[in-house]
Amino acid sequence: MKKIAQRIILFAQKILITCVLFLLYVIGFGVMFLAAFMFRRELLGMPEKKKKSFWKDAEGYAASMEESLRSS
Repeated sequence: MKKIAQRIILFAQKILITCVLFLLYVIGFGVMFLAAFMFRRELLGMPEKKKKSFWKDAEGYAASMEESLRSS
């Protein structure tokens, strides 16, 4: 009788753990999706990121062969 009850309990545990983990997964990702949606850049008033590069061209110096040889 104990073995039958033990198998029933193990089976019930597997089903309950699977259901609880699934619900936590759905609720967790649902909350994260809503938070990400609520705090989008447009809603926060932040400017859109430009698709161009943030790199700037170097200015204010000229590399010459003499300076390169002197510094090395």
